[in-house]
Amino acid sequence: MNLVLNNIESNTLIYLSLFVGLTGIFLIVKGLFFICFICRRFKAIQNQLQRIQDDISSIYAETRKLGNKVTAAEKRLERLAECQNSIEIRGTDIRTFRQAVALARKGTPLEELMSTCNLTRGEAELIVVLHRDQEYPLENGEKPQS
Repeated sequence: MNLVLNNIESNTLIYLSLFVGLTGIFLIVKGLFFICFICRRFKAIQNQLQRIQDDISSIYAETRKLGNKVTAAEKRLERLAECQNSIEIRGTDIRTFRQAVALARKGTPLEELMSTCNLTRGEAELIVVLHRDQEYPLENGEKPQS
């Protein structure tokens, strides 16, 4: 009987060892599959991160281009403001030109037209060429008197 019990215990130990070994192999295989899954997921995240970095680089480049355009526009705006200021300083507004046209129609000499209306020689000459000795209706629709 002792021999039978020893034989049963021996078989049990063999089966138990076999079970533990197979369980260990199963857990190792399952762990390897999990590691493969994590590696694939990690690679996907790396690819996504690379795309995001590429997008950020593109946005940065476009922002620099836009910044350059804004800077150029600001400089142009400053030049235009300076031009406008120089025109305003000269004091030649639409009323001045209307007054110059009226004087030119009356035959006022060029020098007097320049000094009275604060015009440059080129402006005064242009007004004289366009308006002297021609009958244009006045703003109220009447013709100038000769």
